[in-house]
Amino acid sequence: MRDPGRPAWLRRGLLDARLAGPSLPLDVGRSADIPAAIRRAVILRDQHCQWAGGCDQPAAACEVHHVTHLADGGTTSVRSCGLYCFFHHHVAIHKWGWTVTLNPDGTTTARSPDGTKILRSHGPPPRPG
Repeated sequence: MRDPGRPAWLRRGLLDARLAGPSLPLDVGRSADIPAAIRRAVILRDQHCQWAGGCDQPAAACEVHHVTHLADGGTTSVRSCGLYCFFHHHVAIHKWGWTVTLNPDGTTTARSPDGTKILRSHGPPPRPG
């Protein structure tokens, strides 16, 4: 049996039971399907629809979305995915052409296709727990 090393020790010793399991990939490069580990991590991080204009749909009513489409160079990772309700995911983003950006501080920005409307979230998502 190989030594799991420091990351596994940290997960078991410092994290609560939800995160203390085996190490799972949270960045798989490019994949049309979002693996379960990434999906769970995004749901845990976001907890509700991340539409910048405000939406309180809970995670159970949302879908994980590649913020930058794979055809445009997007990747499949926790950093590049966000949680959006059916309306904001399928209608606002895919049908109407709005683009969303996940900012480094945890906030989101949505921009209309013609660039005349810009919506910004009010703050980073709340910490789980």
